[in-house]
Amino acid sequence: MWAFRRASYKVRMARTKIEDVPQLMKSPWEKCVSERAVGNVAAGLERVKRWFSLRKVRSVRPITAARESQKTQQAADARTWRLLQVESALACNLSCIMCPWKSYRALAGRRGVMQQEVWEAIKPALGHARMVDFTGAGEPLLQPMLVQWMHDAKKAGCVVGLLTNGLLLTQDRAQALIDAGVDWICFSVDSPHKDEYERIRVGSNFAVVCKNISFFTSAKALGTKVMMNYVMMEMNFHSIHDFVRLASELGADQINFRQCEHVRGEHGRGLGLFGKEMTAAIRKREAALDEACRLAKELGVETQTAPFTPFEQCVCGQDPRDSLFVRYDGAISPCNSLAYGGPSVFLGEDVQFPEVLCGRLPDEDFFSAWSSDSGRLYRDTFTERCREYEKICVEAFVGDERLTPEVLSQMMRRRLPEPPPGCKVCHYLYGF
Repeated sequence: MWAFRRASYKVRMARTKIEDVPQLMKSPWEKCVSERAVGNVAAGLERVKRWFSLRKVRSVRPITAARESQKTQQAADARTWRLLQVESALACNLSCIMCPWKSYRALAGRRGVMQQEVWEAIKPALGHARMVDFTGAGEPLLQPMLVQWMHDAKKAGCVVGLLTNGLLLTQDRAQALIDAGVDWICFSVDSPHKDEYERIRVGSNFAVVCKNISFFTSAKALGTKVMMNYVMMEMNFHSIHDFVRLASELGADQINFRQCEHVRGEHGRGLGLFGKEMTAAIRKREAALDEACRLAKELGVETQTAPFTPFEQCVCGQDPRDSLFVRYDGAISPCNSLAYGGPSVFLGEDVQFPEVLCGRLPDEDFFSAWSSDSGRLYRDTFTERCREYEKICVEAFVGDERLTPEVLSQMMRRRLPEPPPGCKVCHYLYGF
């Protein structure tokens, strides 16, 4: 019985980023973990490595992908940031029903498009970043300088990509992105059916978007990754299997099944399918999603899924320890969520989400913003949380056999430092 309970706990932890433990310990850009700490846990990790290798772990960075070559590690170690997220445009050509950023867009200056002067202030930092994501709360293809900016980032040795609704991706624009060396692109398509899609993505055209995606996948360079996002809601969840088939037909490499986790004011409220605890309805959805993922595997399409119930993690996927978000107007924030404060909802309860800014370009220096008190607060807090999380994980897997899942959960609640402002009421920190 205990072996079963222990295995069950491993499954739950694996679904909530336990597979990231080796990455956290071995990450070349993670300055906070000492060589001694890595050595102390190496033996323990080897003892559980086989268990992970026998199980398909659905996550952003599974163990097999987290161990990069030594050459790549050395190159990454020389760069300060894993990710610079540059909001090339807050403006958008659609009015999606779940979009939480509509009120901010209505008040945006300069048409909600990043100006060249802001980009010029970013350029000196490109050589210190591994990846530049040109996505924010808007549509990147509304940025007239996007292709040139991609050229700049590629010249500096960065991986580049963007998330787009795809409506504006004509063949000429698609070819320009390909010629610029785009490494990945993700299309937001939340239904495989025309009527359903156009009710969700108000202002779009299903046939045009599918045509644009199909052209890009047929013309893209070898190694360019094409993904499709699917925000799961009550109105479209029944279509997930058909969506898998559509993604396969269009030539996508990966599907990201996401929760509708962002809420600002009334925008996005009540559309999420996740909850505080497991219910019969959630179990049914999990089973359906598992089935859709199996279908995707049969069709040769990778999947990434979001959980339906929360589990607090040491750090979210945004990970402000080695990333920054630059808003369209030059404001710098530790995270895209923290860049826009306001009324929100956290697990069904109303909360006030703070706006946290570290500086503003071009008036302030990019590196000064990184070293600001607000920026360091988030880095230092999450560094300490990850250190403690690693200790707890090692105890859970190679430590005292008398530890129970209940005791381990209590240990995490007791021992992990309090998250910084905003993060405690952000769904990102809980796996969504």
